[in-house]
Amino acid sequence: MSSEAAQQHLTLARLAQGPSTWLGPISLLTLVLLPIVFFVPLLTTRLWFFSRADITLAHAAYDLFRIDKFLFGVVVVFGILFPLLKAIMSVLCWYRFDISTVERRLQTLSYIAKLSMLDVMLLAFFVIVFKGVGIGTVQVKYGLYFYALLVMASLFLSLAMAPAARKLLPQQSCTAAISRKK
Repeated sequence: MSSEAAQQHLTLARLAQGPSTWLGPISLLTLVLLPIVFFVPLLTTRLWFFSRADITLAHAAYDLFRIDKFLFGVVVVFGILFPLLKAIMSVLCWYRFDISTVERRLQTLSYIAKLSMLDVMLLAFFVIVFKGVGIGTVQVKYGLYFYALLVMASLFLSLAMAPAARKLLPQQSCTAAISRKK
């Protein structure tokens, strides 16, 4: 591949240096682990409003579907689809999108992140844990910790990716200006 062809498709992953090089692998890990976290046990409980003892996000969504279709739709769209879209968009912004368009796409990612309610769902599960203590038994499983770590990684990416890109963009525009003069 010629150097002109390589310059035509510069990505954040190719330009990143130092600690920001970890943003790409973290975003990939988040994308891979997010669908898995929907099926790992978060809680073991004996509460009247759950039909199962082991609670997963997928089972909670199923139970919600039986109780309230509208709320189920809200949870699926904002608690499952938008977080998945956010994870996919993070990976694409880092590895696939050209540096010339990444700033605009990061703005889109920012809007998607605001609609993603993954952290709100995590808080809802903590509310179930503490509220359920008085009316049943609740035991926290490894999946809730796994889920909490995933939410923190997602929040970290939301906060770190745009500033890292802004640091790289002026550097890229200077490099492009110098290469055009030659």
